[in-house]
Amino acid sequence: MNTRKWILGVMVLPMAVMTSCVDNVDNPATPPSVPGESEQQTQFWSKFDKWQTDSCTLGDDFYMHMEGKFWWNPEDIYPDGMISYATELNDDRYSDMYGKGDADFDALKDITSRYPQEPTAAELDKMVSDRTAELWQDATTMQQAMEALGRTTAAGYNGLFEPVIEIVSGKPAWVIDVPLPFYYDARTLGVLFNKNEISDRLAYHGEQLMRRADGQADENQTALVRGMNLGVAPEDVIWSKEATENYQEMMKTMKDTEAVKKFLTDNIRLYDGLLMSDNILKEYADIERTGENGKTAKLPLGRIKLQSNIQKIWGNLYCLRAYNKTYVTADMKKKYAEWCEEFRQTMHKRLENNKWLSDETRANALEKLRLVEFYVGAEPDVTPDVAMPKLDKNASLLSLVRLLRQARRDAQHWMIGRSRREVLMLNSVFENVYSYIEDNASYSPETNAVFINPSNLLPPYVNAADEETLTLAVLGSTIGHELTHGFDNNGRKYDKYGAKQNWWTTTDEAQFTKYTDQLVTNYSELLMMPWADKTLYDNGKNTLGENIADIGGCCLSLDILLSKHPEATPEQQKQLTKRYFQGWAIAWSGSYNLEFAKSQYYDDEHSQLRERCNGVVRNMNAWYDAYDIKSGTLYLEPAKRVIIW
Repeated sequence: MNTRKWILGVMVLPMAVMTSCVDNVDNPATPPSVPGESEQQTQFWSKFDKWQTDSCTLGDDFYMHMEGKFWWNPEDIYPDGMISYATELNDDRYSDMYGKGDADFDALKDITSRYPQEPTAAELDKMVSDRTAELWQDATTMQQAMEALGRTTAAGYNGLFEPVIEIVSGKPAWVIDVPLPFYYDARTLGVLFNKNEISDRLAYHGEQLMRRADGQADENQTALVRGMNLGVAPEDVIWSKEATENYQEMMKTMKDTEAVKKFLTDNIRLYDGLLMSDNILKEYADIERTGENGKTAKLPLGRIKLQSNIQKIWGNLYCLRAYNKTYVTADMKKKYAEWCEEFRQTMHKRLENNKWLSDETRANALEKLRLVEFYVGAEPDVTPDVAMPKLDKNASLLSLVRLLRQARRDAQHWMIGRSRREVLMLNSVFENVYSYIEDNASYSPETNAVFINPSNLLPPYVNAADEETLTLAVLGSTIGHELTHGFDNNGRKYDKYGAKQNWWTTTDEAQFTKYTDQLVTNYSELLMMPWADKTLYDNGKNTLGENIADIGGCCLSLDILLSKHPEATPEQQKQLTKRYFQGWAIAWSGSYNLEFAKSQYYDDEHSQLRERCNGVVRNMNAWYDAYDIKSGTLYLEPAKRVIIW
């Protein structure tokens, strides 16, 4: 995942630090012309060529060298870096969407912007009593009670498991899984659980053992599934291992109908109470929880965060529709889709020309590449009406969430029998716990799919006025980056359909591991902020997957750039390559401080911006050749440079 959004929380480095580097090696007095370059594009680079700094050579710190003359000083370009600028721009776009003609989006904003009045104890009790009666339906036997619990689960009131549509063996199926309740998101959970735990919970379960319920489901489990009203026989439902364990533990306490009813009532009070009552919200957030990594913390959940999550995560479809309708055109999507295919074809060539893969593994890799789905703009191709019911701006937050829960379930029923692409596109919006209008893009190994958020189709990421090398550098940091994730240290474990199974030969696995071990070493040698702390190095082990994707994305886009200019002389190719790497530095330009870098060391799988730039170039022969790098802090002996893809 690209994850540009995290830059919001950072602070700007002092200006004195930003303007302390100089070297003229990359700016000859009369550089050879670049083939096909317009006068406007030449002026684009000339504007930056004036900015020279004074102490940092290219071989010591490419990022800071470029910082001095590219994105910091020329304030009319990206004064705080492209990423910082893009994030601010996208936040402004989101704010400006209100009142632009999408009544449902406006209603969503209205409802989730109002704080509900604190209910009295009697009002809260009545809400719980009414909802309990609606779902309980006068159950008297244990099987009727379990059916009521099934209805409660389908309505979104069960923190133990929930039914979801997932792709299993290439086809959509109902899976009973352990849910992330609607008021969570990945950033909230990050305080309590390590990132692997979060990743597993977000997965489409290619990694989790499953079993079918037939022959093993007792009458209570059958009644539970029947109450969920999934439209399929209980034996056709798949249970994840974790959900099965939760069911077995739950039944140890469900001795009679009263126990089931109390469980149902308590969950309604909690789930709906969080939407209505600040007191319940505070009580819940103040409970200390211990994650699987042993960390103990309180849940950082407040009213603003809760309602923002509902708006941007549970309201993802409404936000996506309004965003695309307001800012994205069909031509933008068409052009970006063409770029995606160009990157696919370039990756195909690199796999075909790979020197270390066996024929067997190469064939599997090429087939996986062929089946990668690109979702440009993230909005589903087809969205059923039931998935987006009309919203009433005067509705309460409670009624809104109940409506969205029902819409989600109705849409999941619609998915059965639909195409794999339709299921993946719609289900991704439901199952992911981040907003698709953030500045982000992602690859899902469990579905072998790349999701390009609509903001990536807009300036500054795609700008008609930008010259070619910058455009391709940015595309390399998104399309190329996400595509390479399918073959990184995690993505390579999943097959073409997203099932977790090994498609590598033993010899190829050993070679891949040799490369990744060296890449971990290469990144772990990079100091994050040497001017502030000479002991804080990049966490090469944690950041391995993102680093593989960064290098892969850069290689792909550089290949595309050079292929567009077959007539270029060697010297012109060298100049093109220089400008490309300058564009790569711009693509990751931003600002952060030492405390932020320290806070991300253990939990963020991404290297910091400086290391994302420097770590890539020091592993690429093309960078050394273009700039004639023979020494310096970044210098790596050729045998230690790693380009896996």
